[in-house]
Amino acid sequence: RFEPHTLLSMRQEDVRAFIGHWHRAARSECGSEEERAELDRYENALRRAVGTRRDLGLLATNPLMCALLCALNRDRRMQLPRARKELYDAALDMLLVRRDTEREIAGVEGVDLTREEQTALLQRLAYWLIRNGLVEARQDEAVGLLTDWLRAMSQVRGTPDQVFAHLLYRSGL
Repeated sequence: RFEPHTLLSMRQEDVRAFIGHWHRAARSECGSEEERAELDRYENALRRAVGTRRDLGLLATNPLMCALLCALNRDRRMQLPRARKELYDAALDMLLVRRDTEREIAGVEGVDLTREEQTALLQRLAYWLIRNGLVEARQDEAVGLLTDWLRAMSQVRGTPDQVFAHLLYRSGL
């Protein structure tokens, strides 16, 4: 009994406000004045980049992509990729590998997948969604698909349910 809604694209002032809120929240979790000053520099650099680089301005039109740009800008110390594909690759690397590796998190949900294995499974799921005109799938459908795909990936440790949980919780994708 959910009521569907449509998100409007964020305007420039919405993007600026979002960037400000994101960095304010990040600063509130910082331990030192030096870290807070660094986040000030990141925030100012991102505001300039989104305002002057058309590619970034076009990407920052919804809260998810705007948050991703904020995280990547911080993670890459203001060195955002120039091309859309490079930006997506950097985001995937951050979400699929580096976030857990740098926090020394491994084998969660009883699964240890490489970036390539995660990417292959997520690509197959995305392709299946597109082919079926869907934007989401029920968990039992996704686990059923993973069951089939994992037969060809014998090196992957874990059940299809564990792999599903890992992809959902660890990558957020």
